[in-house]
Amino acid sequence: MQRPSSVNPVEIPLLQKKRRDLILGRMLSRKFIDRDQFNLAKEVVVTGESFGPKITIEAEYIAEKIRAEIINRFGLKAYEEGMNVYTTIDSNMQTNAIKALRENLYKYDQKYGWRRTGFQRF
Repeated sequence: MQRPSSVNPVEIPLLQKKRRDLILGRMLSRKFIDRDQFNLAKEVVVTGESFGPKITIEAEYIAEKIRAEIINRFGLKAYEEGMNVYTTIDSNMQTNAIKALRENLYKYDQKYGWRRTGFQRF
């Protein structure tokens, strides 16, 4: 398919439907499918779903550290080539650490935090 992004069903569903119907028409004219299959296929609703990385934990700092290390090792070509990066981050431990930090930092601030009562002149 030429320029698949131009008929991306998530971004432009109407163009995707037109493209689908065009291809079905070609398949019918070349007898790859019969009229019933053609009609049945045209009734299918064109849908699309965006599949991005599904990151379920907050780990921005370690993610940036890993990104920097990948660039350090492989250079800018790392952005152009497909790579899979595996880490030893335990998502449960990371989630619990962030939760504990937020709760206890809030408690500490409530107990010992600096509270300005008025303006001071210097």
